[in-house]
Amino acid sequence: MKHLLLLSLAVLLLPGAALAGTVLNTNLLVNPGFEDSLNGWVSNGGDNRSNDPAPHSGSSYVFFPSTSTGAVSQTVDLDLGTFTEGDYEANYGGWQARWHGQADAGKITLYFLDQTGAALGSDSLGFHSPVPWELQEGTAVLPGGTEQIIYEFYGVRYEGSNLDSYLDDAFLSISVVPEPATLVILAAGAVICTRKPRR
Repeated sequence: MKHLLLLSLAVLLLPGAALAGTVLNTNLLVNPGFEDSLNGWVSNGGDNRSNDPAPHSGSSYVFFPSTSTGAVSQTVDLDLGTFTEGDYEANYGGWQARWHGQADAGKITLYFLDQTGAALGSDSLGFHSPVPWELQEGTAVLPGGTEQIIYEFYGVRYEGSNLDSYLDDAFLSISVVPEPATLVILAAGAVICTRKPRR
C-alpha cells in the first residue's frame, strides 16, 4: 500500500505526466539497431555492415564506406503540448565502435526544433572512437516549445578508404524532470517504504 501511495503521489506531481504518457520513457527511434537496412533514417553515405567487428547486438550496424564524412539522422515528432524549459529531458545515445587501430571517429548530436522548424538548440556527446563497442549516453533538457528532435550520428574518416566509425542500438527517449518538491516527497516516501515495522 505504501508503494502504491508513493507511486500515485509521484504521478500526480510530475508536470505533464498524463499529457505526455504516450511518448515518455520509450525509445522513439525507428529501426534503432539498423536491422532493417537504413529504413527510417536519412543517410548521407551510410550503409549496413554485419562483421569485423560483430554487431553490438542483432545482425548489423551502420558505417560509411568510401567517404571522408558521413551522417545518418532521424527526425522525431513530439506531442508534449505546451511546456516550458526544464519540464522534460531527452535521454539519448547509442553503442559506438571503430575498426581496429584506426582513428576514425563519430559523434551523436540532438537538434531541437520548434513548430516552424526553427532551431532552439542542440546537445552533443562529442567525438568518440572506441574499440570494442562502448556505450555513449547523455541527457539534455528540452528547450520550451520543442516540437521535433533530430537525432544525428556524424562520422569523420582520418585513415583508410572507408569511414569506419560505427553505431548500433541507438536510442532517444523523453522523461519528465521532477519538480524540487516532488523530489522531497519521493525521498520521504522512500524512507517510509524502507522503514522496518515495529514489533
